[in-house]
Amino acid sequence: MEKNVGKLDQVLRIVIGIVLLLLGLFFTGGWFAKVLIILGFIGLITGILAKCPLYALFNINTCKVKEEKEKKKAE
Repeated sequence: MEKNVGKLDQVLRIVIGIVLLLLGLFFTGGWFAKVLIILGFIGLITGILAKCPLYALFNINTCKVKEEKEKKKAE
């Protein structure tokens, strides 16, 4: 799978992922803490890898590097 997450999107995913993880750790127990931790890990991993399976499923790409490569290939 190619990178499909842009720089701004990547930074936001990492920051929000860390915030959700920390919030999940502060809520001791319960389903809400588990949901926050899972969402935090998902955001953190997709931000670090710059790959989002949902973006690929819906053919969304916020990564400008790929767009520039495709323009060069078309020329």
